[in-house]
Amino acid sequence: MIYSAVKPNTLTDVRDGRCPAIDKADREDLVAYYRFNEGAVRDEHNRLVPQINAWATKDSSGKGNDGFVGLFSDETAQNREMHIRCPAGYVISEILFANYGSSKGGYGTYEFDECGAANSMSYVEERCLNRRSCKVLAAYSIFGNPCRRSSKTLAVNAICALPAPDHTRAPWAIGDPAPHWVGSTGAPDVVCPFDVFRELPESFRAALPPGMSCDEWDLGNATAGETEYFMLRLRDQCGYRNRFPQKRGGFITIVNTTILVLDEGDEHEPVMETGVSGQLLYPPDYRVPRHVPHDDDTCVIGGGATPETTVCGMVLEPPSDPVPVEYLWAGSNGGFFMYCSRYRDVYLGMYNATYSHERATLSLNLDKVGGRAFRNMHVDVAPAELSVAASTTCTADETAPDCSPHVCRDIIAEAGVEAMLEFIAKDRFGNRLRHWDDLPALSLKIEGGQSAAYNVTRGAIRGVFEFFIIFPHEGSFSVTIEAGGEPGCQFTATVSTQLPREAIVYGTAPEARFQHSMVEHNDDLYMFGGSRRDKTYLAETWVLSTGYRRFAHRFHYRRSVRVRSGRSMGSGPHVLEVDIPSREWMRQGKLQADCADILFLDSSGRRMDYWIEPRGAPSGCGSPTAKLWVEVHGTSEFHLYYGNRGFESYSDPAVFSKGGLGMFEDFEYEDSPLDHGWDLSAAHHDSCSPLEPGKTGDPRSFSTTTQVSLSGNRSMMVDAYSRIGGSVKKTAGAAAIGSNFVLKGFFFDTYCHGFHYLSPDFDVCRPVMNTKALLPDTRNAAGVYTDSKQDRYCFTYPWIASGVDRTIAWHSFAFVGSDTELKMYVDEVEVATTEPTNFSSVFVAGGNFVDDDHAGARGYWDAVLALQKWSDVSAAVGDEQPVFFSEAHRWRNLSSLELSPPARQAHSAVVYDGGMYIFGGERSYHAYSDVWRYDFTGSAWSFIPSTELVGTLSRYDHSAVVYNDTMFVYGGRSPEARGNLLMYDFSRRSWHNVATESMDTMRARFGHGAVVIDDFMYVYGGYIYDVGATNEVWSYDFQSKFWTKIGPRKENTVVDAYYAMIFPQMLPHARFSTAIVGRKTTNTFYIIGGEGGEHDYNVLMDVAGFPTDSELKQWFLVHRATSASSIVARHDSSAALIDDMWACAFGGVGESKFLNDTVCIFVGDMGLSMPHRDS
Repeated sequence: MIYSAVKPNTLTDVRDGRCPAIDKADREDLVAYYRFNEGAVRDEHNRLVPQINAWATKDSSGKGNDGFVGLFSDETAQNREMHIRCPAGYVISEILFANYGSSKGGYGTYEFDECGAANSMSYVEERCLNRRSCKVLAAYSIFGNPCRRSSKTLAVNAICALPAPDHTRAPWAIGDPAPHWVGSTGAPDVVCPFDVFRELPESFRAALPPGMSCDEWDLGNATAGETEYFMLRLRDQCGYRNRFPQKRGGFITIVNTTILVLDEGDEHEPVMETGVSGQLLYPPDYRVPRHVPHDDDTCVIGGGATPETTVCGMVLEPPSDPVPVEYLWAGSNGGFFMYCSRYRDVYLGMYNATYSHERATLSLNLDKVGGRAFRNMHVDVAPAELSVAASTTCTADETAPDCSPHVCRDIIAEAGVEAMLEFIAKDRFGNRLRHWDDLPALSLKIEGGQSAAYNVTRGAIRGVFEFFIIFPHEGSFSVTIEAGGEPGCQFTATVSTQLPREAIVYGTAPEARFQHSMVEHNDDLYMFGGSRRDKTYLAETWVLSTGYRRFAHRFHYRRSVRVRSGRSMGSGPHVLEVDIPSREWMRQGKLQADCADILFLDSSGRRMDYWIEPRGAPSGCGSPTAKLWVEVHGTSEFHLYYGNRGFESYSDPAVFSKGGLGMFEDFEYEDSPLDHGWDLSAAHHDSCSPLEPGKTGDPRSFSTTTQVSLSGNRSMMVDAYSRIGGSVKKTAGAAAIGSNFVLKGFFFDTYCHGFHYLSPDFDVCRPVMNTKALLPDTRNAAGVYTDSKQDRYCFTYPWIASGVDRTIAWHSFAFVGSDTELKMYVDEVEVATTEPTNFSSVFVAGGNFVDDDHAGARGYWDAVLALQKWSDVSAAVGDEQPVFFSEAHRWRNLSSLELSPPARQAHSAVVYDGGMYIFGGERSYHAYSDVWRYDFTGSAWSFIPSTELVGTLSRYDHSAVVYNDTMFVYGGRSPEARGNLLMYDFSRRSWHNVATESMDTMRARFGHGAVVIDDFMYVYGGYIYDVGATNEVWSYDFQSKFWTKIGPRKENTVVDAYYAMIFPQMLPHARFSTAIVGRKTTNTFYIIGGEGGEHDYNVLMDVAGFPTDSELKQWFLVHRATSASSIVARHDSSAALIDDMWACAFGGVGESKFLNDTVCIFVGDMGLSMPHRDS
């Protein structure tokens, strides 16, 4: 070490004495640190030997000074004598440079300048080599006169070395290993290049992006599509700058003692090479192999011209190819090849990954110079920004995130019933995003009709969003997903017409009644009064709690399930199979892709436990016929509900073991199945064939794994590929089942050789002459048996090929036993019927045949079930019924309140300031004129005395609406028909007659309906004495106090044509006692049922809407029933709007019956308002 100042304290050794201690503060004074003994290299036997012409040493201080081991350097003037001397015991072993003439450079770095004597080297070598010292005269008489008319010098660089290896010498002598780590290769430093940007070579600065800083640099995190940069500084094991050798002109300018001897032509600079010295690696994961038929039926996976043969199990491979690291070397392009060799120890690494993965590994190595990996670091490659154009949606029968790539499929929906689609947010490379940050930017552009309503929420998986869409009416809609205005995938929604739905409520319910009132508050329905069929007047107050939410809340469909039984089922639990067309329901938009929205309720509304066979099974969720196993307790009928986008599944295989006569095994544990009730022994092992006689199964052949699963996260792997295989059985919970049973197991087939089968009654076997096995007592099994048939599933006895082809997928093997027979099934296909048998155990076997030239296979079992089942007990699923249902639906009777209005019918009810106000009504031909208020918060009635009254106040069959702070009452009777308009001031509790004007005569009427839309009250229908039922529509302007007959009219006189109906149009039948609701968001009112028609007293069963702000003023039909049994057919019911889109009517009089049901009709035809967006 050479310092510009005396530094004796810095020469102490550290790190086992192999590295000198140099404080940071000393580095400014460090002029040079020479690496000694680099003249030694390793030969082919990895021994250190001297290397001729390898005396060059490298200065580690970074100052650019080169040096030589044992260097003698001197320069003497013309006609003077140079004395070359070595220390005691050393001789002059080599003359590195000698020139009599003109030389340049300093001590140790002399170079030929303009002229020199041709015999300079030869003369000095002749005088000095192999001598401890020598004298050379720099004179014309020896060297001649090479440089005329200029002064000359003699410059010499020589090496002092041992004359021969001497083991008595100090260990740092030439040719022996260096006693320190200076110059011994260490792991390169991986550093941030941005903070030293200005100090980097020009090639680096051109490659790096400007404006970056090390504050943003994190080598453990990358982003797909963005180039990641890092810099490597070559270091020795003491942390000093390092170099690797490179042959130039026959000389090795730098030698590192840790690498092999270089052959002629070898060049080790640059050390780091693109595609060799580093790559980003993705961790392998298991995937399903793909079978490619070959002549020998070997199991292979596709993927290229030369498919790779599998190990007959799941394939373990990375999800993407490695990403090579690209390098720039600072010493390239002739850069800085001066004596100081600046930058030749620096490399710029970069890579650009497009596949996102949280557990990638950046591996850097020194393979090019015979080294190995020096750095493996975890890298989280995050997806790039959202690209709505590259994002996709799941099809109706796919579950996120495992959906078809690059697809946005068309959907089917019903008006009023929310359609749900899962949106897989991806970057431009197809990587699924890991967050929901883009939720505020996502929107839908829906074209093709009136405005639809939608909501977008977070899905259950990061980067998955759920769009809920309610379409206003039937038709074809174009839907485009957008993000910040950028359009993404587009698809078509085919929407069918809405259907009236019965609001299903379990538990106590109001009895049938008519001429009652009903209002809505916070999505709950409050009902008061009315009359029974026997004209008993009622004073009951009821509330229907709906728990309503616009999206993802209700069930929209149900079916009855009837139990067919040839025996008494008793009250004990029985598990029945219920089959549903799950794939078709999904494609119709009626069932979630994961079958989560399935609910079974008994007649009292209690949940019934069930389990649905998993997705991926032949009869699992999403299959054409999905199988559900439902626990039934003695009931003869129950209901299946579906079509609820927000429902969470409660499917649970515990249903099989509740009664004590069944079992279910899905291997959800990490230890051996033999520790969980499965038994392995020679007595229960098929030792005749195919395993070798005398060999029992290997317990290590049976384990649980996450490589593939059907139910849960694990399955049981039977390894007959790397182990002998064997058989196991389990009887717990199923030993007393008897002959009436079901045994079913799901098997993942890897399409390889050997046998894997399931049996309900396996016992010992005895050998026969061929390769098959005879099972005399228990002869039933099904599965893979390639000694009988390679490409078909088989059953026994004897082993016979079924008609079901083998594929690499999940398959089911089932046995259904009764008192008279046993049936065997493969993938729900009946393959054999044989004699009855008693269930003894669940028996699983796997192995290979003794004489089979092929390797065995790994097979996987999951979701194995066994239970008692009677063959003459079954379930029949009925027709579909549209419903409006939530488990939150409950009727509550509030009639126990201390104070309530007197019983009455045909009164009115309105909502104002947190309360329900009722007015008027009739009881035994007495017309009321009182006002009562029900407080929604306090759940109490109060009588409101009036401060001012008017004549003819008492009435019933009238209408009442609220405008601003006033209630307006029109028409009615008492018993004569009324035609005046009254107003009630809520704050003053006072009544007033309203003076009105009109160009037309508005006849008194009753049984009509009225709604408020904007600044108008609209009156429809009613009964007019001497006329009968009417279909007139009138509007009252609250500002001008003017009545306008909108129509229909025979005359053409009207103040403004805007307020007149335009013909031709289809008019609803004239009617009275109809239910009416008004939508404020679309200025439309709707009528539901009523009494009228051709004979005035028909029960009507239609729903019609009238848009009040349309220039056409034309009626449109929402629903028209064709049968008197329609749930809409009723009059004298009462209706209210929920969420301004669901018109729900309760009770009334139907065709020859009084009603106590609630029917809800979607009335969003004229468009829907957008809800508040979820965050």
